[in-house]
Amino acid sequence: MGIVQWVALLIFAVAILGGAIIHGSRWNASPDDPVYSVPDGWPWKEGTWYLWRRTLVPLVLSGVAIGAGAVAPERWVVGVAVVFFGVALPLFVSIALFNRPRLLVPPGLRDRPGLIARRRWVASGRGRVRTASVTGVCHFTSETRPGGH
Repeated sequence: MGIVQWVALLIFAVAILGGAIIHGSRWNASPDDPVYSVPDGWPWKEGTWYLWRRTLVPLVLSGVAIGAGAVAPERWVVGVAVVFFGVALPLFVSIALFNRPRLLVPPGLRDRPGLIARRRWVASGRGRVRTASVTGVCHFTSETRPGGH
């Protein structure tokens, strides 16, 4: 691996570490914290913002995998990148559909349903929602939350 690839890998690692520190400082924010509010320039629905926030950890893992494989295309680096991507993809699907494992979901978003639970909740007619979209945000009250908690 040449000096240019080492420098690129170092810059990439510093960027990932900086992102992890910034994300980590916001990890324990309360659900009402502005960190979880939809930014003004967000072009999609509110539920898509919450999906993005919930799945940020596996997205970062897959970004690390793709970036490392692109920066240092040696056999061992590509092998590690494939393992990272192989772990990140099922985690992304699991968090998006079921909001599980809760350990990887920010604490302020752990009580929100995944896409499948949301679809079942809307289809069953329990409670009222503001949007018929599967990815739309759902504000629960104690009486209408799935499971009754």
